[in-house]
Amino acid sequence: MSATKIRITMENNSDARRADVLASLRGVEARHNGGKVVIAMVPDAQLDAAKAILDESHAVKAYEWE
Repeated sequence: MSATKIRITMENNSDARRADVLASLRGVEARHNGGKVVIAMVPDAQLDAAKAILDESHAVKAYEWE
C-alpha cells in the first residue's frame, strides 16, 4: 500500500502536539514535528477523505503534499 506524506501546519502548538487531526482515518500515521507542524503519512486510498478533513478543520492553518 502506498502512502503520501502531508505536512500540516496547525493554528497552535497544543493541537500539533496531539497530532490527531486525521485520527478518524484508518491507516494514517501522524507525528508532531516540532512547533506547529504535524507530519502525516496517509494511505493513497484515504487522500480524498484527508483533504476534506483538513479543509474543514479550524485547527489547521495550512497543509501541503510532499
